[in-house]
Amino acid sequence: YKNFDKPTDGWRAVRTFSCGGVVLDMGYHVFDVILRLFGFPTHVSAQCGYFYDETYSEGLEDTAEILLSYTDRKFQGSILLARHHYQKAERLEIIGERGFIVVEPRCYSVFTRDGRRVGGTGDHGQEEDLRLMLARFFASLDDRKFGEQELEINVSNMNLIDLVYQSARTHTTLHSLANIAY
Repeated sequence: YKNFDKPTDGWRAVRTFSCGGVVLDMGYHVFDVILRLFGFPTHVSAQCGYFYDETYSEGLEDTAEILLSYTDRKFQGSILLARHHYQKAERLEIIGERGFIVVEPRCYSVFTRDGRRVGGTGDHGQEEDLRLMLARFFASLDDRKFGEQELEINVSNMNLIDLVYQSARTHTTLHSLANIAY
């Protein structure tokens, strides 16, 4: 989730520049992680919504709810993307039969089914993350196989984004969530 308190501006507000809303902008990064962990899903279902009239008229979704199913492995997961959430939050939860893993930007934790923490990492900070990413990148510059694998993953990311948008077009789209009274 992002927590933008007004309609986005700049390149994100113009379809000819952004080519999509939260599914392309934020979802790409989520799909990159999901595809690396679990591979390509066997079924995709999605619904998108628009928080502001400006994003609706431009066709740039502000919210998306996506369900990915892996029928061959008997599991599924959901992805929620939103630009105008009440707080910024990035979190991946993997829930299994014996416990769950919570992954956040700078750490992860492993828990038993009853919620007892049994492992994980501490928050090692942004500088260490950057150092690790750059070290991996520079170590792989001359590795043709690494480059081919990365290209394949990027193509898979875009194929999944296409499927999400195709599914969202077949489901009812929510408009102007800001106008709903509670």
